[in-house]
Amino acid sequence: MQNKVIKRATMIRRNLGRKLYVVICSTLLIMTLQLLSSCTLNEDRCIEDTLTFAGDNRQELERVLSYYEDKRDTLKWKAARFLIANMKDKFSYDVPELDSIRQAMINVKTLNVVDKRWRGFNYKQKLKIYDACVITADFLIENIELAFESWQRYEWGKYYSFDKFCKYLLPYRIGDEPLERWRVKYRDCYVPLLDSLYRVADVIEATSIMQNYAEHAGYRYCTDFNVPHQGALFFAEMLDR
Repeated sequence: MQNKVIKRATMIRRNLGRKLYVVICSTLLIMTLQLLSSCTLNEDRCIEDTLTFAGDNRQELERVLSYYEDKRDTLKWKAARFLIANMKDKFSYDVPELDSIRQAMINVKTLNVVDKRWRGFNYKQKLKIYDACVITADFLIENIELAFESWQRYEWGKYYSFDKFCKYLLPYRIGDEPLERWRVKYRDCYVPLLDSLYRVADVIEATSIMQNYAEHAGYRYCTDFNVPHQGALFFAEMLDR
């Protein structure tokens, strides 16, 4: 009789344990789905905000989303959504004096001459040009395609999650520099250089190689002037001088 009671109690505990396990798993699943749903809804709102802000340029942004939907490329479609969702506040300055400023920066490197008139230049009073209002579908598609190419080219890419890819490799700008198609130039000029020197799956070593190259080419961050940020194409031009 006592053994039956013990067995019965053991079975009850096991059943309760299973039920508790099911309840916990179900609760975690529901919370995860709610979190994912919340993130998706928030991204949807951000995308719609950007599309509305884009005005007449809305169709260019929608064309990017449609392009990857039609190709049924879910990952690149998500990448396009990420860029558009985070685009509304991205801009560059309309600076008519930009060519003169760049020549002054070149003169610092090549002639060691500082043009003092640009030290107090207040570029932040210039007109802002928002990406959402001027960017083209072709620009974004090219950026996405080349970003994925870079991600998948090297061994270290497999250690970058899609979220990290979106945050660190996918963006077409880092600040308020001019909107430029810089990826083709960098791929054609610097990937062969990197390939000739880089043989291991270490992104830090790859970064160090390119930094050393820039330093040996004589590049330095210019603090002589109060000027807007320059784009990647001007940086490449400076390295070539």
